[in-house]
Amino acid sequence: MKKAAKKILAEKQEPKLNVKGSLPDSRDVNDENSALQKEDSIISIVENKAIKAKEKTVLVSGLLLDHKVTIDELVEMAKSQKDVIKATLIEAMEYAFKNNPEVINDKAFEFTILSLKEDAPRVKWEAAKVISNTAHTMERL
Repeated sequence: MKKAAKKILAEKQEPKLNVKGSLPDSRDVNDENSALQKEDSIISIVENKAIKAKEKTVLVSGLLLDHKVTIDELVEMAKSQKDVIKATLIEAMEYAFKNNPEVINDKAFEFTILSLKEDAPRVKWEAAKVISNTAHTMERL
């Protein structure tokens, strides 16, 4: 991870992400505040211009693989975001799937299928990559 990304992540306040990309151990906030702060942390990573695109994908997918964020939470975040952020979150889903095929569920798969209707080319591209890499694992197909 680049120095700029580490510095930015290190400066975040609790329960923002620490340098390693994980949430601090001592959190005394309720579930709703925790979910909002997770979303803020992920969005702050994705919107941060000092972090390169590939690093953003690795950081978000790392949160997914470490079970700091669920795939359902990531899908809900992506639904309400701008196209650039949505594409990065979908790319993070695909990256996480490559490392752990059990990460993607039916809800995430359906979200990527619906994302093919978006106007933004990158959203379509990332959604198509997820679908092509995960279709063989879906039981319904």
